[in-house]
Amino acid sequence: MAITATELPRGLVVDAYERAEATPRYGDPKSAWGMLNGLTEASQHAAEHADKRAAIDAKAARLMGLLKR
Repeated sequence: MAITATELPRGLVVDAYERAEATPRYGDPKSAWGMLNGLTEASQHAAEHADKRAAIDAKAARLMGLLKR
């Protein structure tokens, strides 16, 4: 199942949250900054190929776009 606003898989979002929570320099995982940092790291571990990582990162960028509204 995907998170509707970003189309990111729920498992990836959970992984990103846990990575942000475990890495203090990423910031609060409940903040946009912390979550985006966690998503960046999670995408690097979730996808073997650069095109898959880029697709995940593009979906994460939607989150940033939603926050600007």
